[in-house]
Amino acid sequence: MPHSSGGGSHGGGSHGGSHGGSGGSPSGISNKYYPGSKRYVYYTNHKPEYIYSNSDPTKVNINTLIGAILTIAMMVLIAPFMIIATLGTMGKPISDSYSDKGVAIIDNAGVLTDSAELEEELNVFYEKTHISPTLVTVNNEDWQSHYTSLENYAYEWYVTHYDDESHWVIIYSQPVNPLPSFNEWYFEGMQGDDTDRILTSTITGKFNDEVYTHLLDTKDYSIADSFGAALHNQVNEKVLNPFASFMQSVFVIISFLLFEGIFIAFLIYMTLPKKKYKNAMECPLEVTEETCDYCGGIYIVGFYTTCPHCGGVIKPHKYIIDENGNKKVIQ
Repeated sequence: MPHSSGGGSHGGGSHGGSHGGSGGSPSGISNKYYPGSKRYVYYTNHKPEYIYSNSDPTKVNINTLIGAILTIAMMVLIAPFMIIATLGTMGKPISDSYSDKGVAIIDNAGVLTDSAELEEELNVFYEKTHISPTLVTVNNEDWQSHYTSLENYAYEWYVTHYDDESHWVIIYSQPVNPLPSFNEWYFEGMQGDDTDRILTSTITGKFNDEVYTHLLDTKDYSIADSFGAALHNQVNEKVLNPFASFMQSVFVIISFLLFEGIFIAFLIYMTLPKKKYKNAMECPLEVTEETCDYCGGIYIVGFYTTCPHCGGVIKPHKYIIDENGNKKVIQ
């Protein structure tokens, strides 16, 4: 799905694009119970600490180790293909096998009075990259009462006009009747996923910064000039440049190898038992705690004949074992 390439506003400066994230399900060691886990106890500062785990925390987690080995093997096998694929696309435009190709300027707000140079730069960008750029102007009144942000409006504009991931839509917005002292303008980009290899966050970030700077300089730059100059300086002079593409590919490969190394080290580390859990022992979900008469340390009843903290003899307790194996102290 298309995503923001960033933008800016008269009162808020420029900003980068947006990204998403994901979560996971509980496993391994946790401070809270989860299905399939067992309770373990260890001691810190003469007090019991409880954890929940689906494996013995004092031993290597076999399931995690096997998963780590398989993941490492997969990453090692995939890495050469990713490097070859990166080098294979270096300095090349994207595929142009999609509809609605070409440059589009849609001046709904009627603010692009001198767009010839802008159109030329948009055409240069399209010829070099095969990414189809679309510049749309609207008024704030067209979207502010229906959308929480221009980004949301730009996203819907993209998906309702294009059914591919190969466009770069830039929307500029200002009031129908801007105040002479302060024109409350906004601009926002929306790029398809297939453009990410060329329209990197570095390039779009510098593009947004220059557009913002020029839009503030109303004496020397018109709205069309602001976008045309930024497109020329920050995009057309840099995308698909052989040296720049080579350095970008090198950076991507090195970053991937570093990430792979760190990730592998993390996986191996996660399979090793932690030092603080070396004396952890399984215990029931329900326990009774008692205080040592000699050192004041707290321990759980039913597992020791001497204090786990000072070694002093602990007082005897009477208890019963229920159907679940839990020891219930009765005296």
